[in-house]
Amino acid sequence: MHTSKGASQEHCLSLHQPWASLLVHGIKRIEGRSWQTSYRGRLWIHSTNKEPDSRHVQELQKFYTDVYSLEGHEPEFPTSYPIGALIGCITLVDVLTAEQVEAWPKLPSSLKLEVGSPCAFLCEDARIMTAPICMRGWPGLWPMPAAIIRKAELFLVSPPQIGPSTFSWSAYKRPENLHMQRPPRNPRRNYFRDTYHSTSRTHSICNRRVLDEPLDCEAASEQHSMRRCSLQEDNESVSALLSMQC
Repeated sequence: MHTSKGASQEHCLSLHQPWASLLVHGIKRIEGRSWQTSYRGRLWIHSTNKEPDSRHVQELQKFYTDVYSLEGHEPEFPTSYPIGALIGCITLVDVLTAEQVEAWPKLPSSLKLEVGSPCAFLCEDARIMTAPICMRGWPGLWPMPAAIIRKAELFLVSPPQIGPSTFSWSAYKRPENLHMQRPPRNPRRNYFRDTYHSTSRTHSICNRRVLDEPLDCEAASEQHSMRRCSLQEDNESVSALLSMQC
């Protein structure tokens, strides 16, 4: 389980393309994860260095065209999918299990089709950056340096609106007892894969290494400390570069 310490620190999530751009353009409203988080609020989105597969782009565009057609709308898809950069942000409203989303009475079936993982990150208030900032990312949720946030905020704009009104999860009046649903034992079936018979999926999921031998706790702790130091050094370098550009 991933959790954040302190609500004042803004965090970032690295995703592969095309999922990253679909999220900051407001087209993708549910980001699927295999883990939960207590973090809520503005979440910056970073795209990894992996080049998007044109087949995946076409399949996802077809999928979301079908999803929005159920609502009588047509999304305007991104014209490009930048990689290795900070590309925008969303507001993380809540995190529910797949079963909790399915049990939400007033939630349209179109939104429920976006669920394809055990945990659903409910996203709204998407913003795109007119000038992405090239930088590296990290697994899970990672802290954003204040200097980069100040720079990124200068380039934030709203994406093209889909439908007559701005999307908001509060419009669907979630029942209070929804959180009383028991967590799922198994991931929800992937509707996207079942429908389009594709190896792709609606969510960007990084593979996790399976340990073939017992974990050396001391070595793991040392590696974790080195990773944190490396992240701090990277952030300090980026902050220094940004201050020189201003």
